[in-house]
Amino acid sequence: MAQVLKKLGVACAVVACLAVIVSTSACALNLDLLIPVAPADAEQYDFATTSGAAHVVYKSGSNVYYATITKDNMNWTIRNLGAGNWPTIATNKFNQLIVAYENGGTIYEVGPHNNWTPTAIMSGIAGGKPVLSSPFFASGWQMIVTGNYDGDSYAEVVRLSNSGSGWSSPELLFDSWFMSGMGGTYYGQASIAAFADGSYAVAREEDYWGGNASWSSKWAGVSGIGSSSIGVSTGWNSSISLSRRAVSAISEDGSPAAVFACAVDGRVYVALNEGSGWTWILNGSNTGSAPSVTWTGGVYADANGVLQFVTSNEQGLVIDPLVYEGTQLTGSRPLVWAMEDKFFLYRDSSGVLQLGASFVNVVPEPTSCVSLLIGLGSSLGTVALRRRHR
Repeated sequence: MAQVLKKLGVACAVVACLAVIVSTSACALNLDLLIPVAPADAEQYDFATTSGAAHVVYKSGSNVYYATITKDNMNWTIRNLGAGNWPTIATNKFNQLIVAYENGGTIYEVGPHNNWTPTAIMSGIAGGKPVLSSPFFASGWQMIVTGNYDGDSYAEVVRLSNSGSGWSSPELLFDSWFMSGMGGTYYGQASIAAFADGSYAVAREEDYWGGNASWSSKWAGVSGIGSSSIGVSTGWNSSISLSRRAVSAISEDGSPAAVFACAVDGRVYVALNEGSGWTWILNGSNTGSAPSVTWTGGVYADANGVLQFVTSNEQGLVIDPLVYEGTQLTGSRPLVWAMEDKFFLYRDSSGVLQLGASFVNVVPEPTSCVSLLIGLGSSLGTVALRRRHR
């Protein structure tokens, strides 16, 4: 979260007592563009950007689809990738993109590098849910997959990496288990963020069953940037929710930083690590869904379904509703990618997948559809540059 992480670092001294100034005034983040993508099944979508284009993957019916829109073609180009579940996408500093998804217990990758021909990269993980990550300032990819890997009827969390010459063998990170008389620990939600040096941060949910709810517990947290970790512990009957983008990381100049977010019983939690340890930025004081986070802010749906963008200034945290043409946007499971320009993907109240954007530099007459389309092209054309200048 580069620029905002540094600002939040200043705020962290104040945050020690959670004395953060939160702005909930009449301010709003006004979107310059809102484009429907396609109807999609709940929760199963992801997106990324490259120079001059936005890329969306989603599941509709039983199939996975890839959609792209560019500065030269403002209509969605949609490709059916075939049967699959839990599509994920990531891009790197070279504007290379890769898509992964699960089908029949096998994880497939697909993209321009293999002429959009699905290629198996991991097998034997029933119900696998992959999440891709790239450090952006370097080549390569990392992936985390949650599913039944060892055949014991419980979900495991495994990691794969690809530095550019092919995928590694799966590495078992967290192994769910149960033993009669002792209880067990179960994993079900996970997210990964890759650093340029090959390290990573992992967010996940851990549920401990002690045989009786009175001594069982749940935990949502993150580890990474050395051996430090942070999380929220709660009772067995509590509800934990993590976005597929629950953790984001950056390490362009050798100073690693990461941000983590989750929701517990409808309360929002956000933590920051700039290399010296984790600090809570929001500690359950706001209600809403699990935030999706990126380097320069996060997004979540509040208790009324209004999409809220969280960022910071010198005074502390700022929370602004997303607004388009004077109307607050409502929806669920929002995702975000933000530097100076900000992109959002979410399901609206009608179930339609929407891509929204707010640009730093827009052309005159922003109410003009043509102007907005040109603005999108200009903004997308500067994404690569802005990744390199914080």
